Amino acid sequence: MSRYPASRSGEGSVPSVAAIAGATYLTLVTFLIPVGAILLGAAALGEQLQLRHLIGTGLIAVGRLVNFRKRCAA
Repeated sequence: MSRYPASRSGEGSVPSVAAIAGATYLTLVTFLIPVGAILLGAAALGEQLQLRHLIGTGLIAVGRLVNFRKRCAA
């Protein structure tokens, strides 16, 4: 018998990432992927950063800070 509850796909032997890490954490990490892609594109491929990239990165940073403060206050 598996030590993990069965998943919806019926596998049961591998826990879902969301069950281990938590949905909130995964959402925050997911929002950082485009930031990393933008920075790697600029550094490795010489792509130009545009104002919209900086605005989006700033919005993601503000969201992370708000979430971090809520977690610390709780």
